[in-house]
Amino acid sequence: MHQVIYALVEASTEDTALACAKAAFDRLVGAGPDTAAIFDYYVIFDDERSSVAGKARWGELPKSIVTTFSGVLVSACDGIG
Repeated sequence: MHQVIYALVEASTEDTALACAKAAFDRLVGAGPDTAAIFDYYVIFDDERSSVAGKARWGELPKSIVTTFSGVLVSACDGIG
């Protein structure tokens, strides 16, 4: 089942927020030696390569949203698990 997953991270720039969010999503797919996979894969919404996930499935969603709360950014991805 595909679902939209959000990572709430604190960062001063969008690039840093996306890097932090990708690290969190990597852990959810078991990319590290000490992590178990909860999802099969993820696609960030700025990735144009997938024809079945991300924008292809959900349409235009922002890859990140800047909030006014302490410079926190939210990043979204499409995960399947």
